[in-house]
Amino acid sequence: MRSTYAERFSRFCLGLLAAALLLWLLRVGVPGDLPAGGVSLKTGQPVLVVLRPALAATLGNAAAAVLYALPAALLLGVPAGLRPESSVDRVLQAPAVALMGVPAYAAGILGVWLVMSGPLGGVSLSAAANGALTVVLVGWLARAVRDGLAGAREDGLPLSPARALAAVLGRILQQTGNILVLTMAAWFVARGPGAGLLGQVAGASANRDFPVLQAGLWALVGCGLAGDLAGDLLVTAAGTRRAAGRPSRGWLAVGVLLVLVLFAAALPGGAPGVAPANLQARLLPPGSEGLVLGTDQLGRDLLSRIGDAARTSLAVAGGALAVAALGGAVVAGIGLAAGKRGRTLLAPRVAVPGLLGPLLAGMTLPGLLTGALTPRSSIFAFMLALGLASVPAAAWAFRRFGAAPRQQWPALLGLLTLTLAQILLTEFTLSFLGFGLGAPLESLGRLAGDALPLIRTAPHLLWGVLPGAAGLIGLFLTGHALLDAAPDEE
Repeated sequence: MRSTYAERFSRFCLGLLAAALLLWLLRVGVPGDLPAGGVSLKTGQPVLVVLRPALAATLGNAAAAVLYALPAALLLGVPAGLRPESSVDRVLQAPAVALMGVPAYAAGILGVWLVMSGPLGGVSLSAAANGALTVVLVGWLARAVRDGLAGAREDGLPLSPARALAAVLGRILQQTGNILVLTMAAWFVARGPGAGLLGQVAGASANRDFPVLQAGLWALVGCGLAGDLAGDLLVTAAGTRRAAGRPSRGWLAVGVLLVLVLFAAALPGGAPGVAPANLQARLLPPGSEGLVLGTDQLGRDLLSRIGDAARTSLAVAGGALAVAALGGAVVAGIGLAAGKRGRTLLAPRVAVPGLLGPLLAGMTLPGLLTGALTPRSSIFAFMLALGLASVPAAAWAFRRFGAAPRQQWPALLGLLTLTLAQILLTEFTLSFLGFGLGAPLESLGRLAGDALPLIRTAPHLLWGVLPGAAGLIGLFLTGHALLDAAPDEE
């Protein structure tokens, strides 16, 4: 069944309703009355005055990065899209899919380190962040270009320039939410906590400035959903549909090996348990005093911290995936039993699992219970928030499988793998930004945040970024290899 305009609009409306529900719950959790008229509690200025420069900067930086990334994305995407499932497709798309798995904050930290350590000493931190963001976006845009052209060609209709342009532009616009999230994370690295729209939202959250927090989240959601809707409509108008392919064994092999790197990091290692702080042994280089990776800024064994962080991140992601899979199976089952109208309303087609929904849920839902949470229960609150936000992606996976199990089982496995990658990437990003799990709980994103101020004097702290990035790249390669083996819905 090909997607219809009704499905696209229903997904847009469901996104707005979900965002409205989350922000209403957030408002309910704020004690006391708030001033009318949308005035900041901290500055007394209208929220539009507070947010307008940050929103303009974020949109401008995102647009500039997309323009910079587009030439390379076209070089990787167009030949692959014109010859899908060929060796050209596999070779050109492998680096694109791998780049999709690189966290934007990790790329930004690497760019800042190259500036501070000398190789890019003449480059500003802003330019380094923009360059890192551009490299990451090349992967997302190249994949969008490839999928747009491959779907247009496999539909059996002539590949007219207008139809190809609509398909490619639609696929790119479907990534609006992801592009905004990646942009804000990269610029957070270069400019600090107050940079861009995300910086304003983070500051408002820390200062309990609810009017600015609510308006900032609405601006983020509105931009993401509007771009996604425009992309959905263009893709629907182009009528793209991709036929079944075959999984890339090379992608699967490399992807599984990289995922094992993340799981290996979660195995017990280093000193037993979390090493106590020892200020006399702070920032020791690798190999010192028998410590394989050295120590952090408090003298703690870095290898032990990486193990604890990997175990926590995997536990959160695994639990969230279980919640998403259970909820998605129920929603998809009800939708399939209700017929075409039920499928449209309860399991609308989703182009690519996105970061915006889990990011919004992770920033709002756990905070409703902040005052009553223990460290252990905060894991479950965070897990539940990310899982509930990922239910739509899982519902689409089960909807496809339920409609044609023999043809769609690779899509089920691929989409669930990509959903896990989305959850992990969101957890890493939120923890890096300070919205995730707090001390004494560890997270791979939090390790990256701790390393950022010290990368010039203690570059060995960047080892904490490696397992998460390797695991994400592996999950993206594995998920897309499986997804390519299934046709679009019939």
